[in-house]
Formats: sequence, structure tokens, C-alpha cells
Amino acid sequence: MFNQSRNQLDSTVTNIPPAYLTLNALTKLHEYFANGRADSLKEALNLYEAEKQHHAHLQALSDVKIMQEEMIRVTNENNRLQWMGMFRR
Repeated sequence: MFNQSRNQLDSTVTNIPPAYLTLNALTKLHEYFANGRADSLKEALNLYEAEKQHHAHLQALSDVKIMQEEMIRVTNENNRLQWMGMFRR
């Protein structure tokens, strides 16, 4: 089965656009064929792009969460300082 998927990928490697001739992309394309997730190069490339976009969205959400946590931390610190200022008067 591995040899079959490797042969499938080897036979299509000459048709892979240059943008996808990276170690990460080729590894993922091989996985798609080996796991039966793609039957053609077009399917594999579309799956790769979809997963890449999904990971970019997850990263963006993670970045937003980090910014929100920082805003909450700063707000809490400001509130604490305001309360301390009220008791000093």
C-alpha cells in the first residue's frame, strides 16, 4: 500500500506546481494519498490549501485570545491601581 501511494505521488510529482515543492507540502500530499484522503493531485492540493487556511484561522483565533487576555490583565491592573489610589486619599 505504501509503495502504491508512493508510486502515485511519484507519478504526479512532475505535475506539482513549484509553490508546493516544499518538504511540508510534499509530506502532506504524500499523507493524503497514503491515507486515501485524495485520489488525484487536484484533490490533494485542494485539501492541503484547505488545511493551511484552517490552521491560519486557528492561529488568528489564538492571537485574538492572547490579546484579549492581555487587555483583561491590563484592565484588572488599572482597576487595582485605581482602588489603591482611592484608599490613599
